[in-house]
Amino acid sequence: MFGFYEKPNYPDVYIKIHEPSPGGSFFSSYLNQQSVIADPKTGARQSSMVLTDNEYSEVKTMMDLFHRGLSLSRTRKCLGSRYTTNEPYSWITYQEVDEKIQAFGSALVEIMTKYPESERFVGVYGRNSPQWFITQYACFCYSYTVVPLYATLGDPTMQHILQQTGLVILMCHSADLAIKILEKFNSSLKVIVIAVQDQSFEDLKTQYNSSMKIYSFDEFLDLGRSDLKPKIPPTEKDLCLICYTSGSTGLAKGVMISHENLVDTICSTMESTEAKLYCRNSVHISYLPFAHIMEQVTSSAAVFCGAQIGFLTGAITGLLDDAEALKPTVLPAVPRVLSRIYEKYQNALGNSFIKRYLYEYTLKRNLKILNSGKINHHDILDTLFFKKLRQALGGRVCMIVTGGAPLSSELFNFFRAAFNGLIVVGYGSTEVSGVASATVLGESHEGTVGAITSRIEVKLADVPDMDIVALRDNRGEICIKGKRCTKGYFKDPESTVQIIDVDGWLHTGDIGEWTTEGALKIVDRVKSIFKLAQGEYVAPEKLELVYQGCQLIDQIFVDGKPEQNFPVAVVTPNFVNLRSCINSYLKSGCNVDDGKIFDMRPSDTFRLSDNDICKSIEIRRFVLRKMNEVATDKGLKGFEMVKSIYLNDNPFTVENGLLTPTMKISRQNARRHFQSIVESLYLETCSEGQCISNNCN
Repeated sequence: MFGFYEKPNYPDVYIKIHEPSPGGSFFSSYLNQQSVIADPKTGARQSSMVLTDNEYSEVKTMMDLFHRGLSLSRTRKCLGSRYTTNEPYSWITYQEVDEKIQAFGSALVEIMTKYPESERFVGVYGRNSPQWFITQYACFCYSYTVVPLYATLGDPTMQHILQQTGLVILMCHSADLAIKILEKFNSSLKVIVIAVQDQSFEDLKTQYNSSMKIYSFDEFLDLGRSDLKPKIPPTEKDLCLICYTSGSTGLAKGVMISHENLVDTICSTMESTEAKLYCRNSVHISYLPFAHIMEQVTSSAAVFCGAQIGFLTGAITGLLDDAEALKPTVLPAVPRVLSRIYEKYQNALGNSFIKRYLYEYTLKRNLKILNSGKINHHDILDTLFFKKLRQALGGRVCMIVTGGAPLSSELFNFFRAAFNGLIVVGYGSTEVSGVASATVLGESHEGTVGAITSRIEVKLADVPDMDIVALRDNRGEICIKGKRCTKGYFKDPESTVQIIDVDGWLHTGDIGEWTTEGALKIVDRVKSIFKLAQGEYVAPEKLELVYQGCQLIDQIFVDGKPEQNFPVAVVTPNFVNLRSCINSYLKSGCNVDDGKIFDMRPSDTFRLSDNDICKSIEIRRFVLRKMNEVATDKGLKGFEMVKSIYLNDNPFTVENGLLTPTMKISRQNARRHFQSIVESLYLETCSEGQCISNNCN
């Protein structure tokens, strides 16, 4: 492709997929100026990229977006899937997908005319699949709104969503999922479509066919084919998605996302990566849930470019098997997935001194080369330490896209070194349709969430409660304005006015600051809610209330870190109850898994001081076990379970600043006071390689 002296500064794997210009560079030209001030009065900033009218301007809705991909790749592969990892992927083309979209959309129109009073909403429940994709894009092309559902919502939230949206039709991946919905919840459902047929499908029809319409996916397509109807083009302002996200109250809020919102994010994502993210030859592996905005953005960007989308065969544990078969060029990954890959790599590396020394040398050397603005194409050490990892992910990954939670500097630098800088770290939320900022290609500074993406403005607002003055401190609450910002929460005006101010700025609840290059950096949360590494939000006050139901504790402070995937807690025990409970266990000779709980006699606990009790690792395990029995009984989700605790014999009081005058935890003070303890709990858990509790899964 290029002459000997014309080889551009691109990774070899990228050149094989994309068609870079001779003499160009993979690295962005905006590294040193990643944003510019748009309003000196407020300090609002915008992207430093200079954009002109381009081919993206014709895409106004998600129907337009699909049609763009269709025009680029009509007879090329679109969706790939397989039933087992022992078989190759089976593909359907963009043309075939469009035909199925028309069939499904026509059936929707036929069915929904029978329920004129219902909203134009279609629920989708289950794992990612071609059937989900076709259902979703049929809704986009026929002016229906998709309501994604997912299992970790919890029963109260699922009931809330079914009632709030008044769903009449639901596409479920399996009949088992549909049966659970129908048995457990009150709803307005009249039509069920099942993606994958098995014996449970016949059970579903037998049990519910008299009260509602039950279709297999193919039967529903046949219904539409019998009377094909023209597409019903949506407007830019029409809703395309209602994505429910967790909140501090425990009940999820429905973020209203219009076609304009989502299209703006996707076009901006392509612009901000300088059209280097996807191309017609790209392969996207779809395994992050469609119910989450990150997968909506990345998979839609793939469609925008006419790329291929392959779906996970089964559980997430089979990701590497599927990657080896699909050979994806883009790997979307939340930090928790990258962390698992990293841990697996480190375990395989072993503890050989020589091997570790050479690995560390290669890692640092690769980073040094990247930081000098060059791409490391071929090298014996790079091949020795990183080629096998790249091959494990298919050998063609041109870009790793991560977001949903902060990425540690350790992971950022590892994947930069292993994949020649091919990593983009994004920041956003469902309320801003996924993306507000993203690291520019070639970024070497860990800890930032990158440059403001095109088409929006971002400002830092004062936070009086934290004594933050944005213009003085170069720090404040991150606020966003632009076409991609939601107009609010579905049927929840009270929550809407809490996030969108009178001037139209959407308040994220995150504290940020600007780097000298104009990149955005996340510092803290305005409120107490924190986000874990897997992208789940945790409301500590809710957890504290649940754990207070354990009779062994008097006080509890729950905290977490965004680079970790579980919360920890500082606990003041109820020493009277604790001594009594332990003695009862010792007297009864109770065992756990046929092993002793405590290596002590019944009378010993009464001789232990409060401080000695708090220092006992056995007692800590015991208390945590009893706490999580309560948590399980109260229905806490797995990611909400505290996995490690510190027993504290100095109660929280107003006098020591850990309680407010109204006897609530002073969270900011508690975080400062227990900062080193929280960090030590995570270090302890990581060094032990397991949770401190015997019952923490």
